[in-house]
Amino acid sequence: MLTEPLSAADSAALLEHAPLLIWRSDGDGQRDYFNDSWLRFTGRRREEERGEGWLEGVHPDDLRRRSELFLDPLRRLAPFEVEYRLRRHDGLHRWVLERGVPIHEEDAVHGFVGACLDIHDRRRGEESREAALRMMAHELRTPLQAVKMHAEVMRRAAIGGEACTPEMLDRLDVQVDRLGRLVDDLLRTGDLRGLSLHKVPLNLAALLRRVVALRSDEMRESPGGARHRLTYRGPERADVDAESRSLEQAFHGLLDNALKFSPRGGDVEVELQTRGGHHRVAIRDQGVGIPEEDVESVGRRFFRGSNVPRRNFPGLGLGLAAAREVFERHGGGLAVESEVDRGTEILITLPRCPAERA
Repeated sequence: MLTEPLSAADSAALLEHAPLLIWRSDGDGQRDYFNDSWLRFTGRRREEERGEGWLEGVHPDDLRRRSELFLDPLRRLAPFEVEYRLRRHDGLHRWVLERGVPIHEEDAVHGFVGACLDIHDRRRGEESREAALRMMAHELRTPLQAVKMHAEVMRRAAIGGEACTPEMLDRLDVQVDRLGRLVDDLLRTGDLRGLSLHKVPLNLAALLRRVVALRSDEMRESPGGARHRLTYRGPERADVDAESRSLEQAFHGLLDNALKFSPRGGDVEVELQTRGGHHRVAIRDQGVGIPEEDVESVGRRFFRGSNVPRRNFPGLGLGLAAAREVFERHGGGLAVESEVDRGTEILITLPRCPAERA
């Protein structure tokens, strides 16, 4: 059993090959040493990294906060901890956690020594959990707003001495059911992307007509009356193997977007066609449209078009991403065609029911 302390050679080998990116700087923050692990990570030579050369690998957005991240901690002459993105040898920026401590000699600080730990995967996992929570809030918001609207309609009727009609209660009940289904799904899975699909044959045409009718009723009953013309075109029947709840929720989300970004009095059309082995649903609006350079990014979580003012069109950019996931899990897909100030067309494909194809 070895009892002797590490030799100088052993210490040097451990320093060079430790799974940490280790560095040293003088009292002014000019770094003069980087271990082999750092150099393998960045793919650069020590001569390139010395001084302030290593800053070339820091993400531009983080480099703008250079004083906050790197200079202020050194001026305090105390241990510090920061997180930033550092470019790896393959060009990708990875999140690292950096800790540094001052080097004391005769009660004076002569420099710093520090180490970086790659925390990129851990941080992405935390962001995914936060994204899931935001998506849950986004999905719950729509039926909650509808419940509030129906309650307001019933309140006004009561003030006017009118009785609540069965139709009013039915529409409120539909929205409460939507909320209940969402809560059940979230409790069962903890993540909207993990919803289990219990597919059964269902009539896609009937589902679309139901969604369109519900949204039309909501607009008519909202203060100010109908603001858009919402229509359905297509066959009376088009069978798919699908999970009704998630599919209906996805179409509600797409209609929410189409109506939100359309001008008052504009047309929103839902068209269903059958082509070969797939059903094709097109949702067209006459809204603000999407810039050409943004179209490829539409459907990514938290992405919103660069021409959308957040004050006028609040949202997190999750609705389209959630819908895309639902359609893809049903074996279909979602595509976007758009032109600024002319409108947007969302194209959804879903496989036909095998029995129908036969």
